[in-house]
Amino acid sequence: AISEPAEGVKKASVSLRQFNPDLILGDEVAPPAGSSGTDSRMAAVGHEVFCVRYSPDGQFIAAARGDGDIDVYSSTTGNKVYALAAKPVEPSPTCCIRFRPNTSSSKTRNVLLSVNANGEVKHWHVTSMKCLHTINEDPNQCYALDYRRDGLKFATAGQDYAVRYYDEATKTLQTTLTGGDGRTKAGHSN
Repeated sequence: AISEPAEGVKKASVSLRQFNPDLILGDEVAPPAGSSGTDSRMAAVGHEVFCVRYSPDGQFIAAARGDGDIDVYSSTTGNKVYALAAKPVEPSPTCCIRFRPNTSSSKTRNVLLSVNANGEVKHWHVTSMKCLHTINEDPNQCYALDYRRDGLKFATAGQDYAVRYYDEATKTLQTTLTGGDGRTKAGHSN
């Protein structure tokens, strides 16, 4: 039961509404609905944005979209400069993206790793807009990923509660962390 506030205490006004973020980048923009078109804020049209990430050098901002594609913008101009088209059999959201760290061991720069709800893990070369490699974790839905600081390994996680650890050079699975409950067994559990 909710009680009334004590005397002299103001009631808080809470508005419950769906959160719909606007992407304020890019060249494919239109005035927000209901505006006169003269607003200084412009919203991207077309797809939800699930994740954004700066490139290691700060030159680019990548935005993972609900249709699986990834738009890459110039961080200085805000213009869309690259479009990475996922082209999945069934469109599904790209849930997480990470740029590979620029290290002395990595020859190729501007490599972006992405995971989607179809279980695909994709390596992209941003400036050529080419998919370099795809790993399929089907039937898992991938929600998260990250690179190790030196860029030599990466990990993915998703709906099946497993954390998969890959070698960046060979793109091979090194180990899968499963089975833990956090109390009686070591391992991973959502």
